[in-house]
Amino acid sequence: MFFWGMHSAGKFDERTISYALDYELPDVHMELQVLVESGVVEKEAENGVGLYWLTMNEAKRRSIVEWASPGRSGR
Repeated sequence: MFFWGMHSAGKFDERTISYALDYELPDVHMELQVLVESGVVEKEAENGVGLYWLTMNEAKRRSIVEWASPGRSGR
């Protein structure tokens, strides 16, 4: 979730997310599926590549971006 809060305006493929988080690709794939199914992240294929981005649902976006904001206590 922190990744999406810090990169709320971008679209990323699984490999980029895996690299940024330093997680194994299969783990990232499984977690992304959970986030897509829960409506937190959206997915679409562009030029044959699956891209993921933070939902356009304003209430969900706002809570994630606020949670990830610098200076937030309790992280």
